[in-house]
Amino acid sequence: MIPNLYMALDTKPELSDYPLPVSVLNLKTRFEEMLLFYIVNSRQKKIPVNVAYRHLQTMVEKMKITGKYEWIKKAIVGPKQEREAVAALVVDYLDDDDDSPFHNRVKYLGDAWEPRHLLEDSVLIRYTSKILSEKSFELMSPIDFAQLLEMYWNAIMEQYPHAFKEEEKDEYAILKHTGVASFTYLFPQIYGICAMEAKVTQERMEELLEYVTQEVKSSELLPDFVKPMDERWWSRTHGPAIAKASSESTFSLIAQQMAKKINIAMKA
Repeated sequence: MIPNLYMALDTKPELSDYPLPVSVLNLKTRFEEMLLFYIVNSRQKKIPVNVAYRHLQTMVEKMKITGKYEWIKKAIVGPKQEREAVAALVVDYLDDDDDSPFHNRVKYLGDAWEPRHLLEDSVLIRYTSKILSEKSFELMSPIDFAQLLEMYWNAIMEQYPHAFKEEEKDEYAILKHTGVASFTYLFPQIYGICAMEAKVTQERMEELLEYVTQEVKSSELLPDFVKPMDERWWSRTHGPAIAKASSESTFSLIAQQMAKKINIAMKA
């Protein structure tokens, strides 16, 4: 309802003085309120998240290209939604570019799963959008950011090649939610080190990620992270339980421990 009012005011400002009829329910008990809440919320059906991301992408593109539809910004598209729209553009770039490890390997809504697919677009969009609020990336164009992310995922593929192979990818958690989230959350730290050293290259990213795959003995690290976080660590059969976790807090913990491991190894 609110978005419709903003749209109407955008095209006809004179409606701001128009009396708006509203319906008021006279609910006499908390039970009646709970009952109505349940009926409304249990019977509505959310659109798939993949579709929502693509709708946001289209809306943001329209707003930026045409300079119109400012009411959308007030009613629908906030900073979070704008980041999700940019992330959708980034994922499209990663799927389109020949040099990307995800080239023609992203499954979009409506596609049938094929052996070539590595992951769904919504997974990569979701976690990519979360790091776009970092100050380092706020002023970057989507293409510049996408090229950095492409470089980073190529560096990851160099360290964990079997996880990207068609016949072996499902044996590892790297391209499941756990790995995608953890490595994406690690990216700002990797980029930050590279930027400070003025060595924003795939080679330097590979060197930093190599520290993760080595044993680093330190009381600052949890036991599961002291050992090499190599392909066996990320194996869905042989790896530790934490490598198969599914909570946001665990994804953040894995990223934090990897970042700590890199910093400790660099100082050694």
